[in-house]
Amino acid sequence: MTERKGKWLSLRVRFAVTMIFAVAMGFLGAKGVKMLGDAAIERIYMEPERAVQRSQELMDSFEDYVTRNHLSLHNTKKIAQWVQERHFVFLIASQNGKVLLNCGWLEGEEFYSAFEQGGEAQPEEPPAAQEPADYVMPGEAYRTIAFSNGRYQVKLYDFTEEPLSRLVLVLAYFLGTLLLLAIMIGYHQSVIRKICTLGREVQEVAMGNVHGNITLLSGDEIGDLSQSVGAMRDTVMEKMRAEQEAWNANSDLITRMSHDIRTPLTVLMGFLELLEEGQFSDDENYRSYLNTCMNNAYQLRELADRLFQYFFVFGHRSYEIKPEVVDAKTLLSQLVSEHTVLLREQGWQIVPTPMDRRVKVRVDPIYMKRLMDNLFSNIEKYADASKPVYITAKAEPEQIQLRLKNGIRPHPDPAQSTEIGLKTCERIVQIMGGSFFTLRDSESFEAVIHLPLWLQEDTGCGGE
Repeated sequence: MTERKGKWLSLRVRFAVTMIFAVAMGFLGAKGVKMLGDAAIERIYMEPERAVQRSQELMDSFEDYVTRNHLSLHNTKKIAQWVQERHFVFLIASQNGKVLLNCGWLEGEEFYSAFEQGGEAQPEEPPAAQEPADYVMPGEAYRTIAFSNGRYQVKLYDFTEEPLSRLVLVLAYFLGTLLLLAIMIGYHQSVIRKICTLGREVQEVAMGNVHGNITLLSGDEIGDLSQSVGAMRDTVMEKMRAEQEAWNANSDLITRMSHDIRTPLTVLMGFLELLEEGQFSDDENYRSYLNTCMNNAYQLRELADRLFQYFFVFGHRSYEIKPEVVDAKTLLSQLVSEHTVLLREQGWQIVPTPMDRRVKVRVDPIYMKRLMDNLFSNIEKYADASKPVYITAKAEPEQIQLRLKNGIRPHPDPAQSTEIGLKTCERIVQIMGGSFFTLRDSESFEAVIHLPLWLQEDTGCGGE
């Protein structure tokens, strides 16, 4: 059984569409995770009270560090060390509105200005530095601290949310990539699933289950393959069905023929034994026995011919011919004359029209003889003996034509004719490269044969 599903896109187009969709979904997924993560950091970690508390704790820690170590503003190494240990802190120190020191993490990099490490204060003001504002925002802390060399205004910026933002970014990239891979893996799994399904079904067919299901998938390359496999399976099934029918027909034929042959053969052997033992009373009785033997021998020959004709027509093998280049007029004259003599002795009226010129044909003489035997046997069985038989041979520009026309017997026996003889004639003519057809009406029957002429440029004949 074969099932068919609706057609869709080819694998290449589907892969491209899936890839674009996966990239878009990965990007949107990453963007969504980033937005949700940033919003969570903003609402939870950067909540104003918590941010102020963290910045004030940092300022308390720095003031305690300065007091314990009796630092002056010139101890830039110590100040920078404290800032670096906190990683995401930026510090500005100023006096009378002039920025004297700024250092720490700013906009993704460590930044130091206003003092060389371990050196003296520089007179110029850093271009990026600005005087601290009079108000403090969440995440900022502003205080005047007493250094060993004087009191300075210190402003701290807390950027400790930066690691969380980086973590959210990494997580967004990871989840976006995971979503992209999941979509692509799902697509490939669907393709692989189709291939595996088709593979299992083909394996079942290969193991002999030709009636197994072949699912005709969507109209991509795999679908085309499944349709080809299904068509191949159907072809195999049709051939198996035809072979089984031929086998059954051959078995029936052999059974019938063996029964038909056994009867005349038994009679023939019985009368031959009587003749061998001399069990006949006079010459008339002897001739009667001999005539019975002859009739049964003819019957056996006819049965043998029918058996050959059947396998010649319905057999699957190719028959090898042995063609010879012969004169068509001479060959047809010999083959036709053998039968016309016998027919005339039986009272038939034969009207021959021989070929008017000599031409060459390339045929197998043995097959040609069998062809004539079948045609004239057909005439003896089914023609009307009271009407003439016309035999016409003619040479045409590229072929010869042979026509046999006879009247039809008024009350033929329909069960007697299987037309196997005519099919044998058609088969013989075909393997010699010619054509055979018949014309009939209510009163007459005509067989027409065409065979190609042998020309010098020919390199072979049209046999099988």
